[in-house]
Amino acid sequence: MDFLTGGLLIALAVCLVGFVLRVRRWLHGRAPISSGAHEPPTRATCPKKTDDNDRRRRGIFRYVSAFSLDVLFQAHLARASVTRWIMHFLLFAGFVGLLLMHAMDGVFSYAVLPSYEPTLDPYQWLRNLFGVMVLLGVGAAAYRRFTITGLKRTTRRDDWFALAIIAGIVLSGFLLESAKIVSERVYERMVADYFASDDAAELAGLRMVWEEEYGVVFSESAPQPLSDAVDMSREELLALGREVNDFVCVSCHSDTASAFVSYPVSRALIPVAPVLDGAGGVNALWYLHVLFCFAGIVYLPFGKMAHVFLTPLNLLVQPTRPRPERGGDIQACGGDDSETMRAIGVDACMHCGMCSEHCSVAASYAVLGTKDILPSEKLSSLKRAKTEGLEDADAFIFAEGSFICTECHRCTDVCPARIDLQDLWISSKRALAAGERGGRGEPHRQIARYTAGQWAARFAGGKLHATVPEEVARPVMLADSPQTFWACVQCTTCTNVCPVVAAAEDPVLELDLTPQQIMNMLRMGLKDHVLGARMVWSCVTCYKCQEHCPQGVRVADTLFELRNIATARLRHEAMHGAAGDPDNKQGDGA
Repeated sequence: MDFLTGGLLIALAVCLVGFVLRVRRWLHGRAPISSGAHEPPTRATCPKKTDDNDRRRRGIFRYVSAFSLDVLFQAHLARASVTRWIMHFLLFAGFVGLLLMHAMDGVFSYAVLPSYEPTLDPYQWLRNLFGVMVLLGVGAAAYRRFTITGLKRTTRRDDWFALAIIAGIVLSGFLLESAKIVSERVYERMVADYFASDDAAELAGLRMVWEEEYGVVFSESAPQPLSDAVDMSREELLALGREVNDFVCVSCHSDTASAFVSYPVSRALIPVAPVLDGAGGVNALWYLHVLFCFAGIVYLPFGKMAHVFLTPLNLLVQPTRPRPERGGDIQACGGDDSETMRAIGVDACMHCGMCSEHCSVAASYAVLGTKDILPSEKLSSLKRAKTEGLEDADAFIFAEGSFICTECHRCTDVCPARIDLQDLWISSKRALAAGERGGRGEPHRQIARYTAGQWAARFAGGKLHATVPEEVARPVMLADSPQTFWACVQCTTCTNVCPVVAAAEDPVLELDLTPQQIMNMLRMGLKDHVLGARMVWSCVTCYKCQEHCPQGVRVADTLFELRNIATARLRHEAMHGAAGDPDNKQGDGA
C-alpha cells in the first residue's frame, strides 16, 4: 500500500468516525439546553389533507426544491446578500469542480467526460479556473473578516484555520503543477513510459519541442544527435520533434500556456528550476499538497468546515420552516421541534456572523465586552456546553449574553442555515432560570434573593467589597461624591413621587429602602448597604424623583449608577470566583 492510499484511508476513517460521533450525539446525547422548565413552542396544527398522494407529492417537491435552490445554487444566501452569495458560490463551485475533475478524476472524470486527460484542454484550463475561483472566494472571505466590524469581532482562529487549509490545498496544487511544467525529471519519466524509441534524432527533436513550446527547463542543452542525425539542422530537428509530438503526445497534452495560473508561475521558477528539480522539489510539493488534503479531510467533521455537509442537511430536514423573509407565517405548521433536529441545527452553524450583524442588542457588546451577547458566539457556547461543558466563568458569560437577548427574532429571520435560533434562546434562558447558580441568573433576580442588609453583609464581609476595574473605569462617580448629596434636606419628595413606591403594598418589605433613605445612607458613606436594595433594581428610571427634587439632587442618576456598580461587582466575582453564588451562605447577614 503506497503513501497516498494508506494516508487517504486513514484520513477518511478519522473523518467517518468524527461524523459518526456527531450523529450519535444528535440521537443519544441530551439536549444542550433542555430543562424541565422549558416546553417547546407549540406550532399551529397542520390542516389535514384528504389526498395523501397529493400531500406526498408536495413533500417530495419541497425537498427537491430545497436541494436544487438552497443546496446546489445557495439561493438562501442570495436572498440575504448578493456579495456573500458570490463569495460562497465561488468557493463551493470551485472546490466541487476541483474535487470531481482532479481529486476524483479516476472515479468521475474518466468515466463521464469524453476523452478526459488532466493535461488536455479544456480540462487543464478548467482546473486552473476552479482553483482561481476558490482563491477568490477565500480572498473575499478574508477581506470581509478584516474589514467588516461585525465580522471582525466574531472571527475566531477556527475561521482562519479553515480558510488557511483551503488556500493551502489550492496554492500547493498550483505550485506542484508549475514545478511539473519545468521539471526535466517529469519529462524524462514521461518519455520513458510512453515513447519507446532509440532514435537519437527523434529524442533530440522532441526534447527541443518540449523546451520551446511546453516550458520544460533542462539542466543542459540538447545532446548532439548520433551519426544518422548529425547533418540535421535545428529547424529540421524541430520539425521532426513536432511530428513525434503530434504522434505521441498531443493526444494527452495541450499547450501548457492554457494553464493560465500555473504557466506564469512556472516562468518565475525558471532561475531555480534545475536546483528545484535536482533536489526533488516536485516530490516535496506533491507531499505538501497531499498532506494539506489529508488535513482538510481529517479536520472536516471537527471544525468549521463540517457545515459543508451539516448546513445542507439542516436545509433539507427543515424545508417547511416558515420563512419571514418570504412573508411566511411564524406560526405556520412544518419543521421539526424534536431535540435531534435542534441538535442538527446547532451543528449547522457556519459562523458567518450574519446573526450578530443584525442583532438588536449588539451595541451592548461594545459596553460590556461579553462575547455571548452576539448570537454567533452564544451558539458556539451552546455547542461547547453540549460536548465538553462550560467552566463557571464561561457559564456566567453565556448566561449574561442570554438574558440580554430581547428575543426580537432578527437572528432567526436572517440565518442562512435556517436555524431556529429563537427557540434555542428561549429554551436556554428558561433552563438557566430553572437552575441558577454561580450568579448565572438575571441580575435583578439575583439581587431579589437577599435583603439590603444581607447583601451589605456580603459586600462588607469581603465577598464583594473590593472595587473592580469596571467600576474604576466609570467616568462619573456620583455615589462616592459628597457634593452629590450636600443639598439633600430629606424632604421625601423623591419617595412621594416615585411610581415604584406607590405601586408597592409594603415598601419596606418589597423595596428594602426608599429613594430618600438611599440618598441619606449614601450621604453617610454607607454605599455597600444600598447596593443590594431592591429599590435600586426596581427603579424604572422615569426620572420623576430627579425632576421634582427641589434641591436638584441627581436621584435617578445615582440609582442607575448604583445598579451598574453592583452589576459590575457581581459580574466580576462570578467570572473570577465563587463569591457570586447565591447559594453560598458564608458571609450572609441575618
